[in-house]
Amino acid sequence: MYKQKTKETDNSVIEFIESVDHPKKREDAYTLLDIFAETTGYEAKMWGPSIIGFGAYHYKYDSGHEGDAPLVGFSPRKAKISLYFATGDTERESLLKDLGKHTTGKACVYINKVADIHVDILKALINQSVSSYKRPIRIRSYIPWNDLQHAAMNKARRKNNMLHDLQSQANMSPVVGMLYSAVRENSQRLQTITEGMSQEEVDYKGPDHNLNSTAQLIKHILYVDLNWVYRIKGIPLPQSLREQYGPMIDENNNLPMVSGVSRDTLISQYEGVITDLKETCTQITDADLDRVVTFGHDHEKQATLRWGIWHMADHNRYHQAHINQLRKWFKGMGN
Repeated sequence: MYKQKTKETDNSVIEFIESVDHPKKREDAYTLLDIFAETTGYEAKMWGPSIIGFGAYHYKYDSGHEGDAPLVGFSPRKAKISLYFATGDTERESLLKDLGKHTTGKACVYINKVADIHVDILKALINQSVSSYKRPIRIRSYIPWNDLQHAAMNKARRKNNMLHDLQSQANMSPVVGMLYSAVRENSQRLQTITEGMSQEEVDYKGPDHNLNSTAQLIKHILYVDLNWVYRIKGIPLPQSLREQYGPMIDENNNLPMVSGVSRDTLISQYEGVITDLKETCTQITDADLDRVVTFGHDHEKQATLRWGIWHMADHNRYHQAHINQLRKWFKGMGN
């Protein structure tokens, strides 16, 4: 009798991503994690030892072989990153033409890195794949995409008696205000997920004492955002602030060590940066978002201010996943 090999497990998605050896592939895995989770509305789950899946459906072939599988997913494998979508869908083939650099197999799409593809097309592929799983295939806990946001909203209302939303600021241009609100919301979430941390937990560097601590991550988020605030202002970051909060990386290309600084102090310093960002955003217009600036350790990259403000929110959320995992490990020690 056939036994399904790839099954949903309770293994940690974050622990699996952290086990990816190549730093860039690990970073791409976190990027894909955000894209798939936000697009589908489903929580990420491990399927087998190496597939990160979203949602699930039950299938049954004419041969009698049946089982469960994720609606969509990905796997950061050593050679390439595998993307899993619905097969046999003609619209998928049309979308793949515009995806970017990739190859295809019978059931997978392979990419080298996220930078090689168009993220908007990836999101369209995810949506199309989820939408294609309809009768007669039986979907487990499947919500049609056009009803997904309504279901999430109703769930939030029932659970918290509140509505989560993102709105522009009254004293900012519409797009600037919306981007600022995204940064602000993530800064508030950072406060929430770090509440109640002891000094020992703030300085905790993981089970093997070789990861970035929460203190290092918060200070890193702070310094990245501070640099972007001054890029938006169009002036160099003052030397006094470089000395107070820098450098970005140490001589070994690691985040600088931070020890003995309380969570409240770090959050207070970060709130000062967010306050500065708010004031700066009131001074620019939506048209200013087209301005191109340089960034990176050697100013080797270019981006618009629009991307920069969005990146502040995305980068913050990326490291929040690391902080959440550190908290789980710390609590697991019996502290």
